[in-house]
Amino acid sequence: MNVSQSPLVQALLAHFDLEPDAYPPQPQWNIAPSDSVPVIARPAGSATQLMPMKWWLVPRWSKTAQPSFTMFNARSETAASSKAFAAPLKTQRAIVPIHSFVEWQKRDDNKQPWAIVDDHQRPRGQALAAIWECWQDELYSFAILTQRSDASFETLHKRMPIWLGVDDWDAWLDAENEGDHMLPDLCGRRPALKLTPLSTRINNARNKER
Repeated sequence: MNVSQSPLVQALLAHFDLEPDAYPPQPQWNIAPSDSVPVIARPAGSATQLMPMKWWLVPRWSKTAQPSFTMFNARSETAASSKAFAAPLKTQRAIVPIHSFVEWQKRDDNKQPWAIVDDHQRPRGQALAAIWECWQDELYSFAILTQRSDASFETLHKRMPIWLGVDDWDAWLDAENEGDHMLPDLCGRRPALKLTPLSTRINNARNKER
């Protein structure tokens, strides 16, 4: 995924009364699972915060900060029954503001990466639904909630993220709401997306240039 200062980020910061300069000024490109990402969350007993979190959820019961299971995405269909995701879905939800995300299209000799940008959202940007966890009171991490792709997106990937509209922000962070009860209304949505081909250099996660 890619994150940067954007009208959407500024709208989120203003909406939750966060400092305008709280967001990192430098863009982050080609973010890979296990990298740190700025996330908006509301820890128990605290106000809404902009927090750096690891993009790879580490369950609080994990014996290590490097779990062997793949936990950077959480399927919306099974999250409520998952040992790792059920509790966070219930009360520990987050918003991940991004500029764009990347998917790869298989080709005969390589994989073509595409940057996927919300083409019509105002303010411009994407707000993704996520869940978070805190391991041993020191490591905050998150997973992005996903849904089945619709017919037009399925040519790139069988899964796609769950997007949050402006009217969803408060309810999504409110721990009084049951996350699993909210998902049916959030799933099935997809904003108009613009796809831009990228250099295959980003197929190596170490290359962080745009």
